Amino acid sequence: MKRRNALYWLIAFIMSLTLIFAGACTKSATVKDVGAEQQAAAQKDSAAGVQGAAGQKSMSEGQKVSPESGAITGESKAGAKGKAAAGKLETYVVKKGDCLWTIAKKKKIYNDPFLWTVIYDANKGKIKKANLIYPGQKLKIPRSGITMDAIKDARQKAGAKKPYLPPAAAIVPKS
Repeated sequence: MKRRNALYWLIAFIMSLTLIFAGACTKSATVKDVGAEQQAAAQKDSAAGVQGAAGQKSMSEGQKVSPESGAITGESKAGAKGKAAAGKLETYVVKKGDCLWTIAKKKKIYNDPFLWTVIYDANKGKIKKANLIYPGQKLKIPRSGITMDAIKDARQKAGAKKPYLPPAAAIVPKS
């Protein structure tokens, strides 16, 4: 009997550790977990597209969310890259296991995990807490309108070491 209890305890301990490490980055969401506000916002975003800052047009019908990166793409990938360079906001669709840190770390986003605060600040209306994002959420990725001082402040808030300059390989939003 004592062996069986010890075995059950060991199995429960291992399972709890697995759940802790698997869910350390983000909480996976089901339809029940997502509130009515977020469901309505997701439906509104999917119906009308995500609107950019300062009167930019929403996603056109020819644009789709690419499955590998989550960024919006148009008829061709070259067209989307040109639009991103022109200063439009990109949209990223959150996948299971994503957190703001890993999204900012992606090579196609910023290639710098310490810029997660830039994404958080751009999506404060959709994200209540920085550590709780849900699969299927559409997040705006700013590509322009941010000064180097704001980038340094964002990296400092995120805990980067001095100097707070982004690495050479980082893709920073242009001012």
